Amino acid sequence: MRGVGEIDFGQPRWREDPTPIMHTLQSYLDIDDASAPDVLFAKNERSAQAAIEKLAAKALTQRRGRLKENLVRGAARRVRLLMGARESPKFFIVRTMGIARKALLEAGAEFAEAGTIERADDLSFLKLDELESLARNESRDWKALIVERRVTYEHELKRRQVPRILVSDGRAFYEGLGSETDTGNLITGSPVSPGVAEGIVHVIFDPRGAHLARGRFSSAPARIRPGLRSSWRPAD
Repeated sequence: MRGVGEIDFGQPRWREDPTPIMHTLQSYLDIDDASAPDVLFAKNERSAQAAIEKLAAKALTQRRGRLKENLVRGAARRVRLLMGARESPKFFIVRTMGIARKALLEAGAEFAEAGTIERADDLSFLKLDELESLARNESRDWKALIVERRVTYEHELKRRQVPRILVSDGRAFYEGLGSETDTGNLITGSPVSPGVAEGIVHVIFDPRGAHLARGRFSSAPARIRPGLRSSWRPAD
């Protein structure tokens, strides 16, 4: 039930298109022993333990140090054991969405076979009350409505930048992202991890169909902004 952009009900799940999973598995086969997931995990575990020891030693030097040391170790142990639980709410939400999408596609296949709509996933472009109307066989030009919304959707996919905030009066705020800070050889965005890295840039606009591996990159042709340093090559 997982997938790229999985929080979007209309996006295909991996069971519908397993290509990203196959690319990930292929990338795993190319990983050398020094970068293997279990090796990196063990390295990070040692780093975490060293950080805990440093905090515990600092606590021990303070007033009531033994008590504070025990509290530090206990808190750290709970964080290490339970932090992964933070993903549970989204996991179960996405799982529920996956079940609902599967049912919707099964119903959509029946409507498509009857000629009411063109494709099974057309139903994801209808609102809940419209789905109820369709289920009651109300007469409407469903195909035209869906085509109109698909056009809007495909137009939105061409956005080079998504607003950070949309407010109720229609204003959109992009501060810190893109249009006002980008230049011919600079692209700004939201980082997903801390730190600074420098090197050749690979620009992809859709992770589906892209294959990343150490020292090389392949995907369907992508647009590279002029002035960007990149070693992108089309796939063989």
